[in-house]
Amino acid sequence: MFLPAEHNSPHHSKFALIVIDRARDDAFAVRRICAQVDKARRERTQIVFVREAVQSDGWGLIDALGPRFPDWVVARHDRNIFSGGNLAAQLRAVGISRLVLAGDDACVTASGAQAEAMCFAVTVDLPEPA
Repeated sequence: MFLPAEHNSPHHSKFALIVIDRARDDAFAVRRICAQVDKARRERTQIVFVREAVQSDGWGLIDALGPRFPDWVVARHDRNIFSGGNLAAQLRAVGISRLVLAGDDACVTASGAQAEAMCFAVTVDLPEPA
């Protein structure tokens, strides 16, 4: 799914892994997303962690993954992570035009549709139903 690190060079369009926090984390989904994050870090791919703007009991999956520099952590106010913010502009400002979306199913679906409408190339990564 991920391209080699040299594909995130000035000669290729860059991509980002966007992890949308899950309200209910099942072990399979967490392992799968952790593996994606590990691979993205090895390949020096931009990682964006998206969490609910208001969440009283921690950030769930995001806490478990431990965002670190140069990861981004952004808040979402809606299922569509692009609603009411400037995430798309921030991604474009650093040359990112391709997105891999993983995490909360409803948010990934809504955000993927919006990202495509905004002319990002999108890969949606949802675990297979058990």
